Amino acid sequence: MDLKSVNRVEQISLSFPSQQTNDLHQIQRENDPRPIALIAAKNIKSNDPAHLLHVQKVFQRLGYQTILGIENYQKSKSAEFEIFWNHEYPFTNSETKLLVTNPKEYQKINHIPGSGFYTSKVALATANLSFGVPLAFALPKQKSEFEAYAKEHPETRWVQKSNAHRNIKVLPIKQLDTSKSDTFIQKFVENPLLIDGK
Repeated sequence: MDLKSVNRVEQISLSFPSQQTNDLHQIQRENDPRPIALIAAKNIKSNDPAHLLHVQKVFQRLGYQTILGIENYQKSKSAEFEIFWNHEYPFTNSETKLLVTNPKEYQKINHIPGSGFYTSKVALATANLSFGVPLAFALPKQKSEFEAYAKEHPETRWVQKSNAHRNIKVLPIKQLDTSKSDTFIQKFVENPLLIDGK
């Protein structure tokens, strides 16, 4: 947000209370000069920001009118949003893609097109980067390459991961599930560089 936008939001916020309901009548209130922050995620309901409660509160304190959920925004027929804060990556989802295709100059989106490639564990780990990322194989797509490498390096220990961030363990080759989809197997770093021994 540039300095001009910050000044505008500060001026607007002085004339409105920081608390706001998410009721459609409030959203549709005529002559509301506040900029709109659209806040969305899979599990957000029209009156419940779920895990994005703090995001909503910050925007309200900055003087934004907040609208929860894509469906609520479409029903409200409000002016166009200035900020779209979406929990999930919005550029490939059919529900959100229309909102982020060709945004106007003043519209801000909290994701960068293509950022999924460097923020997704699977995409980053299997990008064949030569430095800084341990060798990894996406499953089931690279199963045969993994098996060939593992056969030549039987002493190597591996970690099987997914984007779910759960049940990550260091395992010997025999205990890995190479048929499990949407996971990857990554070489375990035996002697990692630690800061303060942690």
